[in-house]
Amino acid sequence: MKESLEIEEQLEGRAYWIEGTTRGDGSLHRHDELELNLVVGGAAEYLIDGERVSMRQGTLLWLFPSQNHALSGSSEDFQMWVYVFRPGLLDRACKTDEFRELRRAEPLRRVFTQLSLAAFESLRDLCERAGRAFSENADLFNASIRYLLLSAWQETLGRDSESLRSEALHPGVFKAALSLCRDPAIRSLSGLARQVGMSSEHLSRLFKQQMGQALSDYRSEQRFRKFKELYGAGGSMNMLEASLAAGFGSYTQFYRIHVKMTGKAPSEGRRGN
Repeated sequence: MKESLEIEEQLEGRAYWIEGTTRGDGSLHRHDELELNLVVGGAAEYLIDGERVSMRQGTLLWLFPSQNHALSGSSEDFQMWVYVFRPGLLDRACKTDEFRELRRAEPLRRVFTQLSLAAFESLRDLCERAGRAFSENADLFNASIRYLLLSAWQETLGRDSESLRSEALHPGVFKAALSLCRDPAIRSLSGLARQVGMSSEHLSRLFKQQMGQALSDYRSEQRFRKFKELYGAGGSMNMLEASLAAGFGSYTQFYRIHVKMTGKAPSEGRRGN
């Protein structure tokens, strides 16, 4: 699905700060703007055009306009800067051979990198300065993200960075993961297998092999993230209501997963934490 981002007319792009447990809605999307992601803390996973990319602190990930992507989940300590850049900025700023690839709709290769500590700290500082300017001064923000854009690409191509490996997913595994992101309340895993065109045994075996966890565990993880969203959303639901709405079959099941995910009983947590 092509998404239209809301960017103020006087700005060359936009900054987003993402933190905490993020479930994602399971919807693949793309947009006309080039996207830069810098993970500041914690861990997360992206699903990108049939591949799974695991990210941790220091991961720099570029997403080009042709790439359909979805953030499938993140850890509780996750923190990430996201910047998007208007095509017009790319046309003006990326004229030499070194930077011309940034103007493409489709990258020449998968572009995600694990930065060295020095490179990570440098880009993190640039992101923070641009982030402050985003809400204060349009001219300063535009100048800041232009420098951030070019600096981040140089670090991506630099010799002090370590390329990350992506893992190509079987189409059925990819569809199953997206379905559970979108609707973790799905109860029948055999029905999910039929929906993606696989036998239940084949999907379960291949899902664990490629995603690194059992299909049922992945569903429980998505349900827990959904619970966090519902329970922390202004107090409209109590704990039992939020757990059932997230797809847990009973409070007992929710209790077991809560302890597994956090090491604590639900009663030890507080709303919004």
